Amino acid sequence: MAEAVSVHGVARVFPGQEGQVAVLQGVDLEAAPGEFVAVLGASGCGKSTLLRLVAGLDTATAGEIRIGGRTVTDCDPRCAMVFQEPRLLPWKSVAQNVALGARGVPDAETPAAMLQRVGLSGSERSWPYQLSGGMAQRVGLARAFVRKPAVLLLDEPFAALDAFTRLQMGDLLREICQDRSRTVLLVTHDVDEALRLADRIVLLGGKPASIIAEYATAGHDANRLRAEILGRFGLKEVA
Repeated sequence: MAEAVSVHGVARVFPGQEGQVAVLQGVDLEAAPGEFVAVLGASGCGKSTLLRLVAGLDTATAGEIRIGGRTVTDCDPRCAMVFQEPRLLPWKSVAQNVALGARGVPDAETPAAMLQRVGLSGSERSWPYQLSGGMAQRVGLARAFVRKPAVLLLDEPFAALDAFTRLQMGDLLREICQDRSRTVLLVTHDVDEALRLADRIVLLGGKPASIIAEYATAGHDANRLRAEILGRFGLKEVA
């Protein structure tokens, strides 16, 4: 069951050689249950840090993060995260890698069912080295979804894929999320990907970074939104 994500006044400061480095400051973000939110921003602005905070993989210096009204804890079990690299264990089969996502989840789906859902039925006994990049990332998605997470966190999961495979994976992701009603936060540098997949786009900017703009995608002209978002980062579309 999808749950709301609430981020209020969140800051993250890291120690540095010349003093503390503030990466995030005063971040406020709300995602409704079942909403698909894309987070865009320049490299190094803190997008991945924000996802790690929501997942409970890191701790905010200030502020509060709640999922479904409850404060996020270390490695929050209500979340599943998919990274840019599939991060599959090479000594485990495809099915065994997917099963890792189900550990400690009594009502988890079976690895075979999830592999069928992502189009990899029959690959259960394959090894990670035998998979293409797209296939490996499908395994990563299956591992995340097998635990039936309330919140799915995606850190540029398709960045290393070719354009055609990236489109296929985006369609698959959107389809699975709709079928299973999960709240999704997607970090991406691809404006077109955000426009195609997300219900809402938020822009992270500044030093330290905070939310500088939000755009609902439904019922809005994609070309106009693309131009406005690129303009926020001082970029222009190529004719």
